[in-house]
Amino acid sequence: MRTTGAHAPRLRSRFRVSTWLALGLGLILTSSLLTGLWMLSNITANMREEVTGRMRLVATTIAHDINTLLNGYKLSLSLLNDWTFRNQAGIDSVARLYPAFSAVMTVDGIGRVSWASEGSSERGHDLSRRDFYLEISRSKLPYLSSTFITEGDYTPTAVLAVPYPGGSSIGYLRLAALSEYLSSLPVQGRGKIAVVDRNGYYVAAADQQLILERKNLALEDWFKAEQLEMVGNSSTSHDDGTVDLVSWAPVGQNSGWSIVVTESTEQAFSVVAEVRFATILMLLLSWLLSMLLIVMMLFFFDEDIRSLRRYNATIAAGTYDADFRYVGFKDLLPLAHDYEQAVLAVRDREARMTASLTEKEILLKEIHHRVKNNLQLVVSLLTLKSNGLGVRDDAFNDSIDRIRVMATIHELLYESADFAHIDLSEYVTTIVEWILSSYAYGPDAPRLRLDLASLELDIDAAVPCGLIINELFTNAIKYAFGPGAENPTISVSTAISPDGMVRLVVSDNGRGIPDSLDPLTVQTLGMQLIVSLTAQLHGTWSLSRSGGSAWTIDFPQHKL
Repeated sequence: MRTTGAHAPRLRSRFRVSTWLALGLGLILTSSLLTGLWMLSNITANMREEVTGRMRLVATTIAHDINTLLNGYKLSLSLLNDWTFRNQAGIDSVARLYPAFSAVMTVDGIGRVSWASEGSSERGHDLSRRDFYLEISRSKLPYLSSTFITEGDYTPTAVLAVPYPGGSSIGYLRLAALSEYLSSLPVQGRGKIAVVDRNGYYVAAADQQLILERKNLALEDWFKAEQLEMVGNSSTSHDDGTVDLVSWAPVGQNSGWSIVVTESTEQAFSVVAEVRFATILMLLLSWLLSMLLIVMMLFFFDEDIRSLRRYNATIAAGTYDADFRYVGFKDLLPLAHDYEQAVLAVRDREARMTASLTEKEILLKEIHHRVKNNLQLVVSLLTLKSNGLGVRDDAFNDSIDRIRVMATIHELLYESADFAHIDLSEYVTTIVEWILSSYAYGPDAPRLRLDLASLELDIDAAVPCGLIINELFTNAIKYAFGPGAENPTISVSTAISPDGMVRLVVSDNGRGIPDSLDPLTVQTLGMQLIVSLTAQLHGTWSLSRSGGSAWTIDFPQHKL
């Protein structure tokens, strides 16, 4: 292989590509970082001021509207100061015209209810010990009580009381109507708007659960009763890392209520998308020159890499004497020299490995052949011994069958190009056809039905799997069918279950295994082998006795 030779070196061959990349990336990152930090700092500050100003305006506007509403309801109660309205018809008219009142009543000078609106059960009750009565008796001024939850309908309620000479008019304000008003506001979607009293309890909110559960804002860092008497704003942090902006405004001078508007910074600053677009545009402009430089360097660098890859593909195809001439970045010049050394090393190592692998394949093939012959010899000796006894001995026959199963594995491995795995379908077919020809013949021989998936097993799993098939299939032939059985059939199937396990099913339509026979406790060697070999495969077994017998064995395809 020749490198640059007499060719004149190009400019890029004098420098490392990492130098160019470091320079370009440094320019991009530095300019982007400085520009982005400066712009985002200004954008965030301006946006925060804009959002908090809007929130204060919303809080002030709603506070003014609710104060106007309260004054209107106070004025309606003041009408009852006139004795011409202080009767059942007048009270019912006020309750009907002002639907936020759940009840309207008048109280005489000693605190007894003299008139009450229709539907109220308060008439004649003594209210002289109620807090709101004591307060207006003392101050002689209109009074708005703290909120409470009425019994029966669990509605948040406040008492609005207006004194007059010789008594007072009282209305129970149904604050759910105020919550409905807040929910209908078009600005509700941008943040949360609520009315709280001087103690921090929710008076009205779109989320009624805050009121029913008596949620309180008094523990918030920004909450101070005297601070709520004027318009203000703050922020609060949550455990999940989010931050809310908070603005508030008092409702009138004496109500003790305040409008609180909260909005998450994530939602409040969502409008910076347009500004972010402008920022990105500026960043792209700063990237452009650097990216042009990087793209150009990467193009030439990729060209050099492709030339090395083409040479590598030639080597991978086995052509070790291909001519290659590298002209490119200095960074890859040592790699080009390394290819030359690698070709020589790989060619020598491949020759030695090929010779060694051929020798090992021949040796392993001979081992399987000899193991198979030795197992066949053991089978022959056991057969001679069984014949010498002069009687049929099931113990000898069962042992012979089991040895033949193991010999079949080595025979298949001897004939296969893969000495570590066998084809399960070929293995099962060989075993069951051999057993069927050995035990079942004549018109009563059962019909064999095979449904075998093409899959491979390693030798560690093949031996116990073959022994299990031998036991199950032999038992089916020997015991499943009586004389004259109708259409006797034995089925063997293999498949891969959805969970990746090998599923072996051996079933018959014979007389079935008796219910009294438990494979876990039976003393016969065959049943014990089925259970123990399944455990050896790290598998599970199940037995169905319906319409014959059906054994299902599930085990991993590969060794655990």
